[in-house]
Amino acid sequence: MKGDTHKEQSRQELLKNVFKYARVPHNPRIISWIIYYGHTDILTTIVNLVKEHNDSNDIVFGSDITEQTRLLTLGCYSGKDDMVNLILKYVKIGCINRTSLDKTLNCDEPENEIYFNMHRINTPLTAACDSGNLSVEHILLRNKANINQCDDFDRFPLLTASQQGHIEVVEYLLQKGGNVNQCNENNVTCLFGASCKGHYNVVKYLVEQGAHVNHCEPYKMTEKDLEEAIEKMFEGNGADVNQCNEYDVSSPLYKAEMEGKIDFVENMVANGADVLECCKYNRSPFNVVCRTGHSDIAYILLDNRTNITQCEILQKSQLYEACKGGHNAVVEISRREGSRY
Repeated sequence: MKGDTHKEQSRQELLKNVFKYARVPHNPRIISWIIYYGHTDILTTIVNLVKEHNDSNDIVFGSDITEQTRLLTLGCYSGKDDMVNLILKYVKIGCINRTSLDKTLNCDEPENEIYFNMHRINTPLTAACDSGNLSVEHILLRNKANINQCDDFDRFPLLTASQQGHIEVVEYLLQKGGNVNQCNENNVTCLFGASCKGHYNVVKYLVEQGAHVNHCEPYKMTEKDLEEAIEKMFEGNGADVNQCNEYDVSSPLYKAEMEGKIDFVENMVANGADVLECCKYNRSPFNVVCRTGHSDIAYILLDNRTNITQCEILQKSQLYEACKGGHNAVVEISRREGSRY
């Protein structure tokens, strides 16, 4: 019951046609609810009534391609094949590879959540991948949807499905020619997305399909931002030394270590993840363990001959990081193994 209530709240939020910060209201249309809730019979009746009166279908779907794209995207969220097929009969075919975001709006706001109405930033295919509607994806790809196209949130279909943990969708997209090592503009791969979200079955499958386990994700930032991030990370005023800075350069292995996901680490190492590779701050995988205190992961790295004496960019040793974080088990491991590695 609680889950149903949350799902209904999510539906209502999605259907609000208002941009929170752009200050441009869109009057909600009843047709939005009809489509999103998958009432194909009602939509069919409306279309037939329009035909009986010799009116244009633009009355229902609009004449503007942006509005038509919005309705098609809502149809993809509904998960109803017959709904999507019906909409595709009456909207411009170009809708299938667009988003319904109004590009003239000024949405460059500092807040984390820019839009009230998130479905406008999706293409129909990323919407289907986000909600895991596999049969809808079949329809879209048959109608020439671009399997590699990013939406306005910089997500391509395979990345979207990987982040949501939809393993069947991931398998289907790869079978249809999706690139397991595709990156978006921020150099984020589907393996990184699945690792961040903790979807082990997706991570395992992607690695089996040839995903690069040593690929790093550099976040875009100015030189000033980088200097401030490094200064904040290493200042000695009580900063959380176990918290990885958001501007760090992290491979999937690094991310799995930070989250303490032992099975992820074991799988990646077994498939060639480099336990000696350092990031741009000269931090090794073992440095991550020292900062986070995951002693079980420390043994995995040691069994694969990681570098236990590596110092990071400010010459702080890994033992120092473990001591500062109060991780006694890792400190003991570092002291005991230091002479061997």
